[in-house]
Amino acid sequence: MYEFRSRGRTLALSLLLVVSLLLATLEVRADSWGVVRVGLGSWLVPLQRLAVEVFDPLVATVEGLAGIASLRSENAALRAELAETLAEMAAVEDQLARLDSLERLVDLDLPDVEQTRTLANVVGRQVGFEFHLRIDKGLEEGVVAGNPVLDENGYLLGRVGASTEDFATVIPLSADVEGLTVLVAGSVGVLRPQVGSVLLSLEVFDSPPIVAEGEDVVTSQLSVSFPPGLPVGSLVGEARVVGSVLRGAVKPFSDPQRARAVLVVSWPPGPNE
Repeated sequence: MYEFRSRGRTLALSLLLVVSLLLATLEVRADSWGVVRVGLGSWLVPLQRLAVEVFDPLVATVEGLAGIASLRSENAALRAELAETLAEMAAVEDQLARLDSLERLVDLDLPDVEQTRTLANVVGRQVGFEFHLRIDKGLEEGVVAGNPVLDENGYLLGRVGASTEDFATVIPLSADVEGLTVLVAGSVGVLRPQVGSVLLSLEVFDSPPIVAEGEDVVTSQLSVSFPPGLPVGSLVGEARVVGSVLRGAVKPFSDPQRARAVLVVSWPPGPNE
């Protein structure tokens, strides 16, 4: 039934199209066939009106579809332009934030760290089990493996893992399996990373102190890899004594995911420092 109706409609439209063409021909020749105009006008006028009523909406529909296609094309172009503008704005904001970090690093006051300092930009991050940062300074600027790395606030971020002529990698505290000798509430302890966590495990072996949540943890004077007194983090939750060992969790002050610029410190000091 549907197929029959569809064919009927197609046939009717075709017939109306033929009639419209016929009417156009008769109109053109009306000057020489005036009698034909008069004789046929009485019954062709209704067909002419019907043709106009049928084909005008069709023409309008086609024009409307063309207009929609044009609008979609313009919309896609505007979206692409907007995305490009937003990307440029994000790049500018990142550069401004990086400049702010560098300025803060230049003004960083570390009275107990008088060794050579090297400013460096973070230019990449290696995500995964062995997470590390990549900086744009290397051996040519005196950056060598083991150098302490600080963030813009003077917090200990980690240490240089490897260095080439032009760049170096930085191992953050949360990924450094070598551990870190620290001082908490006057007692010496060791910090080690926790797998799958940004928190560090704290262990104090000798004379475990009584500590409360929020207790600051700094580098110890017994550390041979880092200058003493550098802020590391604070105690999270309640530390507990297990036998003769105090165990707890420390949240680092520095966030390697947000670092844009860092300060590399030459340590241990050389013979002339």
